[in-house]
Amino acid sequence: MEQPKTKQRVYLLLTGLAVIACIAFIWGNSLLPAAQSAQASRSVLDLLDPILDQLHIPKGDAHRVIRKLAHMSEFALLGLLWSSLLIQLRRRSLSDCLFGAGTLALLTALVDETIQLFSPGRGSQVTDVWIDFCGACLGILAAHILRHISHRIHRKVCCKFSSSGK
Repeated sequence: MEQPKTKQRVYLLLTGLAVIACIAFIWGNSLLPAAQSAQASRSVLDLLDPILDQLHIPKGDAHRVIRKLAHMSEFALLGLLWSSLLIQLRRRSLSDCLFGAGTLALLTALVDETIQLFSPGRGSQVTDVWIDFCGACLGILAAHILRHISHRIHRKVCCKFSSSGK
């Protein structure tokens, strides 16, 4: 019986470290001056140039969309990680865990935009907080769906073993 608890603790620790790493990555990017941040975005845009050219998408339009999608993706991962962590620590209902994950992701987004106020050449926008929060909600939804699928699979496996007499 000791092994499952140890396994759970390791998983909990790794999930907690992943949350911290994700937040550090997000806030680290917000600390970058505007020119450095734009250069990083341009590097990604350069990788996507062949695709954009084939789709006849102007680079100016793509640059803004790529930046917003990057923010949304970062926060989707964060929402998924927060949800996973809170579900593991679950001392309340699942809905409380998901609400808590959303609240923590929203606070992370607010701090993220506040950091940008102090980064050279950058500013803060309320729309960016909403984009980040929408990304987090997608991640939270993904965590909920994955958890549901996992439970269904677990139930099927358990039922299969119990009905076969093992």
